[in-house]
Parts: sequence; C-alpha cells; structure tokens
Amino acid sequence: MGMAFLVVAGCTAEFEFQSQGDALADGVVDEAEYRAAIESVVQCVRDRGFTADGPFAQEGEPLFLYFETAAAPGPEVTATDQAVEDCEVAYSDEVASLWAAQHYDPEEDLQFYAQILDCIAEETGDDMSSFDPANSGDLSRVLDEYGGIYHSCVKAAVSIDQP
Repeated sequence: MGMAFLVVAGCTAEFEFQSQGDALADGVVDEAEYRAAIESVVQCVRDRGFTADGPFAQEGEPLFLYFETAAAPGPEVTATDQAVEDCEVAYSDEVASLWAAQHYDPEEDLQFYAQILDCIAEETGDDMSSFDPANSGDLSRVLDEYGGIYHSCVKAAVSIDQP
C-alpha cells in the first residue's frame, strides 16, 4: 500500500492532527500513535460537518479502535462515507495497517473478515462468495461497495467497550 496524504481544509485549530509520516517514521506504531490516528479521523469527519462518535475500544487485547458515523439514508450516506474514506486515507490507513500487522494473528483476521462477509450477505442478500477474506484488494472492494453496512457488521462482530 502506498503512502497517501490529503490536505483537509477546515480543520479545527484546537485539535492537533497527527501526520501518518511522523507515526510511521520509525517503522513501529505505538498505542499513542494508533489512538492519535483514529482520533484524527474522527475529528476530520466532524470538521467536514458530519456526526462521528468515538473512538471506542473493543474489549480485550490487542487494542482495536473504531468510531461511528450517523447519516440519513440517501445522498448523505454517500457524502458521509466519502468523508470517512478521505479522512482515513489522510490520517489512519497506513498507521492502522501497521498497527494491525504488529498485533493481529493472520488466522484470526481471516476468520473475522469471513464473519464480516457473512454478516453483509445476511444484511443485503448479496452473494459474497466471490470475495476472498485473504485478499486485501477484495476487502477494499467490499469496503467501497458496502461502506456503512461493513462498519455495522464490524461493530456486530466484536464485543464493544465504549469508554
């Protein structure tokens, strides 16, 4: 995955956004850098005028953070999903990928993503068998095509501990 940075206009002056480059400079992402990346995404989404709650932490170890957005059905969902995607590209994609690589068991990840695909199939009635949980390109396509449902299925798949 290549480095991608985005200039995001209208960011809040009081919030200090973390640069992914700074977090990745030493080749290791620590918990503070991971938290700052997700917090930066949440603030970025808010600064774009959308509701974003969190970050929230999954129970147990290793630490997995997520956030929630709210949008009315229709064009607002698309706009919210686009804001989330832009903010994740700008502030967390690279950091979160390295954090996951440092902490997650690949076999557990495959089982988790298979569970997400099953959930999406149940929610939409779509045949998800063409998507391979081991293929990161397929997972990116799933996220692009099923953004909001994907996030709901992730939330349903984990035990949630909201701080």
